[in-house]
Amino acid sequence: MLRHLLCLLGLSAFLPAILVQGGPLETFDDVVASLRAGHLVTGNFDTTQCEDSSVPEPILASLHYDEWQYVDTPETGLAITGMHNFMTPDGAFVIVFSYVTPSGISGFNAYQVATETGLVQDSFTAFCTLGTGATFVEKDNHQPDTPVTSYDDLMTALTEGRQLVLTAVITDCEHSLPPEVTLAESGSTYYQYYVLSDAGGDEVLILEWPGLSLSANEGETVYLVIRATISQDGSTHITAHEYNSLTWEDEYPYPEGFQCVLGDNVNVYYSSEDTIDTLGSYDEVEAAFMEGKDLQASVDVSSCSGTFPDGLMVAGAIILAWADDVGGETPGIHFSQSIANRNKNHIRTVFYLKVISVFSAPHSSISFPIEAGDVVIQEFLLGEDGVLQVLATAFNPVDPGDVPDVSAFTCDIGDGVTFTAPAYNRVELTTYASVMEAQLSGSKLTAEIDFSQCEDPTGELDLTGLTAGAYFRYVTILGFGTPEERMFGSGFGVHSDPNSGVAYETFAATVDTSNNALAYPGYWRADESGTWGNDFGEAVLECALGAGIMIFGEA
Repeated sequence: MLRHLLCLLGLSAFLPAILVQGGPLETFDDVVASLRAGHLVTGNFDTTQCEDSSVPEPILASLHYDEWQYVDTPETGLAITGMHNFMTPDGAFVIVFSYVTPSGISGFNAYQVATETGLVQDSFTAFCTLGTGATFVEKDNHQPDTPVTSYDDLMTALTEGRQLVLTAVITDCEHSLPPEVTLAESGSTYYQYYVLSDAGGDEVLILEWPGLSLSANEGETVYLVIRATISQDGSTHITAHEYNSLTWEDEYPYPEGFQCVLGDNVNVYYSSEDTIDTLGSYDEVEAAFMEGKDLQASVDVSSCSGTFPDGLMVAGAIILAWADDVGGETPGIHFSQSIANRNKNHIRTVFYLKVISVFSAPHSSISFPIEAGDVVIQEFLLGEDGVLQVLATAFNPVDPGDVPDVSAFTCDIGDGVTFTAPAYNRVELTTYASVMEAQLSGSKLTAEIDFSQCEDPTGELDLTGLTAGAYFRYVTILGFGTPEERMFGSGFGVHSDPNSGVAYETFAATVDTSNNALAYPGYWRADESGTWGNDFGEAVLECALGAGIMIFGEA
């Protein structure tokens, strides 16, 4: 299965047909056309209407197709597949592959993965029919509609802070793979980017996006990274890496990659209707986060102070999640940004968990290797003085006690670091029904937890002064259609840890039909005795939608 999922190296060609934005996508061809055009699509899967489901309770899974592939394999035939990752309140990963075929077969395969081992614990399936148990919808506003046509156009779009969608088609690229290897189209709405100076002193742009997937070894998982290295003439080299979660060995068998062309078989789109605001102060950044806006950060290291990854010039990413801590030991805004470093000869990158940490550790974090086998945990803090602090710690995942390198640098907002966001407003959704309507119609939602407005019934946990937010990308309605119906979403992050090497911070929330909400904090790691567990135990905070839990939709 993984070998075909790894064909998500193929990204898609621009569809010349004029598409009407927004509304239901009633056929397989409608879904394909929308994704190929760089549009944002959501799949909704109602197991109560599906022909068969092994999920323990009835659910409605609403999944944004932020990462997708279009592939034809002997095992599955032609299909569109969405790739989705999230975490549960009890600290397990969930990998979901949703799909739809030309014959109208649709559904999903979900795998529960143990955090401490990366091994598959359980699996669930749902088998549905397009238009009945499975429906697809294209959101009706702020859709990408303009392709970039050159390296300079792409750099302009990135530096302006535009929100991009990446697509391409590998079958039109040059490669040396044997004919039995299946190639595919795919795309991503999430990316991080960085600009490097190559061996000849020329500037190159790298776009990459990560994910958690299944290994070729049954029951195991891999951290997957796809990278597009774009030269100033538009030539684009696409590669992939799959790092086994047990051995950290790269399983991907074709390191030579694919030679493509920007604007031809690799395309990038943005919404021309969106005006972009540049946020010039800490207060403006904080206000934009609190209003539920989509922010992007870009760092120009030539205007920063400290020690930097070799060859790095500029780096940036969409901020998928953040935390505003006004009462902790390190007050300020904590957020996650991914930057891949380079060793002496090449770049290697592993998957970094994309949602920030919000609880006990002082910063949010991402990870990437700087040497073969090394992982870097980077932690970011924007202080009230407008200075961004970045701390990077590298270690060998096979030997967590090995810390070969530590680097740190600072950047001033408006100079070394630039924050941008689309200027359009967000609208707070204050009822369960309004959140459901917005999510099922494909709207891009953001969620916030103001822990000052939540209560711990035991009185043992006090997170006053902390607010966390994230892109509400995967929403599951648990107990759908029953008296126990409630909406679930979660975020997670990764930290370095002296005992287990890596620790996972999580926050999850449920909201019921009466707008009552529960928040589940987690910090999962091995303690001094080697026992894996949650530092917060079984803590559950009581909140309410609109008071503790805030969810915003697009205006």
